[in-house]
Amino acid sequence: MRLNKVKNLIIDKDGRCDIDFKSAFNAIKTYKADIEINKISLSKLSKFLRDRRGFLVNLLQNPNLLEHQTFTETLMSIFHIAEELVARDLNNLSVEDMEHTKEDIERAYNKLTYEWLSYMQYTKKHYPYFFLYAMRTNPFDENASWLERWYEPVKA
Repeated sequence: MRLNKVKNLIIDKDGRCDIDFKSAFNAIKTYKADIEINKISLSKLSKFLRDRRGFLVNLLQNPNLLEHQTFTETLMSIFHIAEELVARDLNNLSVEDMEHTKEDIERAYNKLTYEWLSYMQYTKKHYPYFFLYAMRTNPFDENASWLERWYEPVKA
């Protein structure tokens, strides 16, 4: 099941977004990302994670965030990707290394998806005005305007 097909996960043209969080969380439990590793610029991903390492370390040091086991596991999966990418020659990956990297990214993506949905549930309840903005920049909306600014196809 594609997550962007979950009922009401995308804001409609009238500005409504009534996410059925229960069905969305159920969909996430069975969802398995299938990353097209050849379409990812691993060097850009590596640089992106390196540039944000200080921020990620600060998150990891925050005792309030560490109380949330799923968030901590998500951070650790991201750190793992960052370390793997730094340790490898990204211009000359073996088939095995490419598959391992793909699995690492998929694991982190699945965990990030869960955290994003949890955050949306919290935001909708406590900060409804911010929730609408967050849904307009929803990473699962293929028509979101922010995609045009951030998506750069990898040149073959």
